[in-house]
Amino acid sequence: MNGWQNAYILLVIILLQLAAACLLWKRARFGYLILLLSMLGALVFGGYYHFVLAGADNVSTVAHYSMRSWGQVFRVSAVVLALVEFAGWWQELLDWGNVNRESLSAVNGEW
Repeated sequence: MNGWQNAYILLVIILLQLAAACLLWKRARFGYLILLLSMLGALVFGGYYHFVLAGADNVSTVAHYSMRSWGQVFRVSAVVLALVEFAGWWQELLDWGNVNRESLSAVNGEW
């Protein structure tokens, strides 16, 4: 991995998700938005490097250059990771929408 890729992983995939988890307690709307964006960033980054860009992290490349069993493990884990990232992104999209509706209801006195 390049330096910018490591920085991206550290910032977007790890630190932003931890910051979002902390923000959910005090500022839910902002916390859900940060978590939504970081999950989308993880999904796009992982999807691009595992399925689109030819290279050492691509599922088809690993299958050709590794032992058969490890290639299969990598393929399965890359697909499962992409599904989990998509599910996390989708859930955060739903949660952020719910928080926004609740906030608007509170502002309008509709509790």
